[in-house]
Amino acid sequence: MEIAFKKVSFDYQAGTPFSNTALKDVTFTIPSGSFTAIIGHTGSGKSTILQHLNGLLKPTSGEVHLGDTLITKDSDMKGLKGLRKKVGIVFQFPESQLFDETIGQDIAFGPKNFGMSQEEALVLAHDKLKEVHLPDEYFDRSPFDLSGGQKRRVAIAGVLALEPEVLVLDEPTAGLDPRGAKEMMQLFYRLHTEEGLTIVLVTHQMEYVASFADHVIVLEKGQVVKEGSPEEIFSDANWLHEKQLSLPWASAFHRELLKAKDELDKETTLEDSDNSPVSQDAKSTREETSQSPLSQSDASMESSSKSPLSQSDASVESSSKRPLSQSDSSMGSLSKSPVSPSGCQLSQRLDKSLDQALDGQNEPLSHSYALTIDELADRIVLFLKEGADS
Repeated sequence: MEIAFKKVSFDYQAGTPFSNTALKDVTFTIPSGSFTAIIGHTGSGKSTILQHLNGLLKPTSGEVHLGDTLITKDSDMKGLKGLRKKVGIVFQFPESQLFDETIGQDIAFGPKNFGMSQEEALVLAHDKLKEVHLPDEYFDRSPFDLSGGQKRRVAIAGVLALEPEVLVLDEPTAGLDPRGAKEMMQLFYRLHTEEGLTIVLVTHQMEYVASFADHVIVLEKGQVVKEGSPEEIFSDANWLHEKQLSLPWASAFHRELLKAKDELDKETTLEDSDNSPVSQDAKSTREETSQSPLSQSDASMESSSKSPLSQSDASVESSSKRPLSQSDSSMGSLSKSPVSPSGCQLSQRLDKSLDQALDGQNEPLSHSYALTIDELADRIVLFLKEGADS
């Protein structure tokens, strides 16, 4: 089912002194069968758009086309029940929506509400429980005896039981551990590829956008500022930074590697110029000058350097003779390596970049644009090899 917004604006508490514009002249199309990500910093209008996708809100002006259904400011909200079966929304922390006595009854509630018999709804609930990878013995248990991640799976099974054409996900991995988040995203991707669901994902995780989405919409202050493929959206890191967005971590780290390589190449060029015949002649001249008799001022400076240590100098000297701590030792090993000072700084910068990139991430997901671990490792090895050869 194709979704299209045409010059949609929306004001909360419209017509009152407290009116607040959340969307302004928003126009975009979500193709049927696509995996579309909607991104933007907090307050950009993402959640407001989601509530327009199944008629929870209707526009102040403009048109929302949801398949064959048209929603305008004059639409009758009571006639949109069928639409809500076609467009299922998984809100943030959907486990808070659980209410029934057993897991099976909770999953079956939606289908029964749309006219399905008790027996048919329970059979469907069994199927959807398996689909979210929960064992069948959970069917008669209370949903409140489950862990947070299991509760979320049950809530998602309840949405899937409606058998929607479009699945809308509002930060579906919020609060999950890395493994649980990865499994959840793989579930949604399988539903997209195997069952043909149109997926609309709202997320702050650029890794998910690069790993799964084929279409991206960028919002800022209630307006669409860019729309395209992940490759197009992530091609301009400076633009993303201006919009308070980031690159996927593997791409960001690779970009940092390229910067470091450029700086090392420049340093190598400078070293090569220092070793040229002209530079060698200049070096010889400097050495001859340094071996000439001391001038009167030089002699006085030399004598002062031999004077007894002041108290502060002595404390510095004594502190320099203390045993090295673990961190000092690691720095000492760096300083003894053949890497130049600027090379050490680049290495430390890359280490910091990788630490930040890996923070909270276990196994990055693969996509044609987001580098996989193997691809990133190959580029790091090539980078280090080129550095060693130079």
